[in-house]
Amino acid sequence: MQRAFFITGIIMAALFIGCGFVFLCTDFLVERLPKPNRMWFGIIFIVYGGFRAVRQYNQYKKMKQQENE
Repeated sequence: MQRAFFITGIIMAALFIGCGFVFLCTDFLVERLPKPNRMWFGIIFIVYGGFRAVRQYNQYKKMKQQENE
């Protein structure tokens, strides 16, 4: 079960980072979200995705340590 949560966490981190790049690099939803706000949302998504990726990396190290014991 722990492995399933780990994989889901990795997928979510990649999804947040991908959404951040979509907001920064495309005109997707430009009518609803003007340019300055798009930049902030993109940055926030990328930072949050990076945070989740770091948490998953730490969880991976903990899982490997538990397997070795």
